[in-house]
Amino acid sequence: MRESLAYLLHVRGIAIVDEKEQIAKWLDYLNLSGDAGKKIKELSGGMRQRLGIAQAFLGEPDIILLDEPTVGLDPQERLAFRNMVNEVCDNKIVLISTHILDDVESACERMVSLRGGKVTYAGSVGGFIKADRKAVYSIRIPRDELAGIGEEASIISIKRDGESLAIRFSVNDGEACRNKPLYRNGSLRKEEKSLEDAYIHHTSYSFRRQGNGH
Repeated sequence: MRESLAYLLHVRGIAIVDEKEQIAKWLDYLNLSGDAGKKIKELSGGMRQRLGIAQAFLGEPDIILLDEPTVGLDPQERLAFRNMVNEVCDNKIVLISTHILDDVESACERMVSLRGGKVTYAGSVGGFIKADRKAVYSIRIPRDELAGIGEEASIISIKRDGESLAIRFSVNDGEACRNKPLYRNGSLRKEEKSLEDAYIHHTSYSFRRQGNGH
């Protein structure tokens, strides 16, 4: 692995005084130092993915393009990647194409959303979330009362907990839903919106608009 990175530096024509230190730096960031002597064919899929990330950063380029960088990584390695991006990229432009929204929310300052090859949003991650007008709530109800949620609620997730269901849902008018008898059981709670919540609402809205021909 170490030799392949050294070869890549030479192929790119990048002359670095401390070549070994440069290679060791990125292997360490991506938790590959202990396997640096292995051949690439001996690596697991996740290790090869991390090696690809190291190759992208090798030589300290000013602009780095990453396509689905955390696919195949376990939660710990995904966290390590996000921490690395936040730590080393102050003076770099890193463009990440991904469908894993946690990566965007944790590692990116700005985002671009595309649908059908057209830009539907370009701006800050926080601005994207704030632009979503739906409210997100959670509630715990008996299993046999699921139908009482109502058509005005868009269910985001359902988790079983014994004889109850923990439901996370979104609505256009949060105050209106509070007036429904089902929601008066004391467990109704307004939740902080995530990027994933806003993105689901954003893409659903775009889909409805296209489907209606507007």
